[in-house]
Amino acid sequence: MMFAGRGAQVQRAERMLAAVANSGAAAPAPMVITGPRGVGKTVLLQVIRDEAVRRGFETAVILFDTREWQSSGAGVRGRGRVAVFIDEVHEAPVDDLRTVATAVQDLIQTPRTPLVVFLAGLPETPEVLISANSFAERFDYLPVPRLTVDAAHRVLLDPALDLGVRWAPPALQEVVTVAAGNPFMLQSSGMSRG
Repeated sequence: MMFAGRGAQVQRAERMLAAVANSGAAAPAPMVITGPRGVGKTVLLQVIRDEAVRRGFETAVILFDTREWQSSGAGVRGRGRVAVFIDEVHEAPVDDLRTVATAVQDLIQTPRTPLVVFLAGLPETPEVLISANSFAERFDYLPVPRLTVDAAHRVLLDPALDLGVRWAPPALQEVVTVAAGNPFMLQSSGMSRG
């Protein structure tokens, strides 16, 4: 699945998944997706998770803001490939982050451990992780910026055209300007105009 303005991030994650699947070894570092609220970090994690499932990974999701744990992929048990997704990292207690970072460090260094870890959080997430465990300095940090004007237009125009709906140019420009590249605001505005 591809969505407007996030193709490069999805491709980077796909390369990580392919490398782990092909090598049977852990990814050299977790990917940490960071950005302000509403830029699509959680949606990006879900897209990557869907791709991991498609590639035969067992998946686990941890949401620190709710302390919720979910897992899927029961049909692929025995293959050994695991993808872990941790959202709202900035909400986690330091002791929990220290435990996660230490476990990831140990697993990455264990031969034949096909593991990949994706995390997401607000812009302060790198500092939060590094303060919990210095090993987090080695993580792969991926800032997710606001959408470009072209991507914002795609977010609004593509679904509308699929439904046979057209935007009046002044209305389109107003929504794009007010949303300022925030995907959540674009989606909310697009749905309220529909």
